[in-house]
Amino acid sequence: MSPAVAHPTATGPTVPAAVAGVLAAGLLASIRERRATADAAEVELLVLACAWADAHPDLSGAPDPGGLVGEHAYAAVPSVDEHDVEDRRWHRIPAVAWDAPAGFAAANRMTTTAGNALLRDALVLRHRLPRCWARLTTALEQHGLVLSGERSRPVVIPPAWRARRIAAAVAGQPDDVVADVDARVAPVLATVGAVTLDRLVEEALLRLHPEDAELAHAEALDARRVVLDERTVGSPGVGAMSIVADAKDLTDLHRTLTDIAHVLGAQSSAAGDWVPTLDVRRSLAAGVLADPARAAALLAAAEGGVDPAGVRLPAPRKQTVLHLHLDAAALEDRSVVGREVAGSGAGRPVLAEQVRDWCGRTDTHLVVRPVIDTRETVGVDRYEIPDRVREHVLAVHPTCVFPYCAKTARGCDLDHVDPWRDPRAAAPPGPEGPRNGAPPGQTSTLNLAPLCRHHHRLKTHAGWRYRRAGPASYEWTDPHGQRFRRDPDGTTDLTRVGR
Repeated sequence: MSPAVAHPTATGPTVPAAVAGVLAAGLLASIRERRATADAAEVELLVLACAWADAHPDLSGAPDPGGLVGEHAYAAVPSVDEHDVEDRRWHRIPAVAWDAPAGFAAANRMTTTAGNALLRDALVLRHRLPRCWARLTTALEQHGLVLSGERSRPVVIPPAWRARRIAAAVAGQPDDVVADVDARVAPVLATVGAVTLDRLVEEALLRLHPEDAELAHAEALDARRVVLDERTVGSPGVGAMSIVADAKDLTDLHRTLTDIAHVLGAQSSAAGDWVPTLDVRRSLAAGVLADPARAAALLAAAEGGVDPAGVRLPAPRKQTVLHLHLDAAALEDRSVVGREVAGSGAGRPVLAEQVRDWCGRTDTHLVVRPVIDTRETVGVDRYEIPDRVREHVLAVHPTCVFPYCAKTARGCDLDHVDPWRDPRAAAPPGPEGPRNGAPPGQTSTLNLAPLCRHHHRLKTHAGWRYRRAGPASYEWTDPHGQRFRRDPDGTTDLTRVGR
């Protein structure tokens, strides 16, 4: 008989193997119980999302969400509202009021865009995928019976995220396609994978609507794009770009990048330098390709068999504008990082070594803007916002200041926190001071905050209010009394629970 083996517990002491087995069984049972509770809560949120949508239908005569009016009819920069959902994705489900998703999303601690998608997915499940919806709600009811002791057999609750993936896949599709997918997916709702789901939708489209499938192919061609994902860019200065293009074009581009990468490798080898891997050199080749003249020279050298070390390259055409923001500590401590906002306004941390690398590159002209001291207050006595004030505000606020919003500030409107009052529109001045009490310097860095277009509309039209609570923090109140504090660290829910 083999001796018992001791196992360490979470607190440090060791216990016999038999006791450890009992503990493990208990922990696993607790984990399964919590998993079922979490899955049930996520399904309940889908039910609550439908209830919220039912309570906020899209009624005629609602304020036009297409733009701002009066003094708010301006934008800091041309803005594309990413929160608008294509009409076809709401096909055959009840439309909700344009301002409804914001309060729902804030209570759920998510962005308005995410809340809007959750509402849409829940409505698609309830109205267009009745079999899948029945699986979810039945499992939820049976889980309640387990908790009450009326049922002993455990219940497998299909994950809400899997049901939402199905809803997103069929949103906007014809009724017969959705019904076909619903019938085939409902029995395996808890296990169906993304690849299988995509195949089922594609097969249903091809079988039931071959003409629509051809149109979908044409739409896919129209959706070709190149996107730089600013969210992937971190302090090392490395990011990701996605390209959706014709397969042949992608193959040709990959071949060209590979050719340039081989030339770069030959140059490094000829100079006695370290030669990066082929993948790294392909990424460097993308930068070379951004300057067509230099790329053409390198490719011509490769095709002509010229020594890469002796290739004469034209002057660089690329330009980088660097907005480098340092706090007071950075002026005294070289280990403190700065924040770079070029292109996105995201306020990414940047090491001094990265800045040195940018300054030392020979293929790019580096443009350095004047220093902005964010501790100062800068303002003017007119409604229009000068560039120097705009850059100052963007340096302080890297994103929209609405609760949970992550849209970068350079794609936002700049809003007057305290509404701007035109002194010229008031009665003649009296001995008490300025006309109508309008203070000077209303367009200042202390009275401007970035709001994306959708949240700017909510503040203007839908009863959302906010006030400055600190140098870079704001307190928001929605029409239902929910309260939130937004600062550079994120969003804090100030709403009393159970009020």
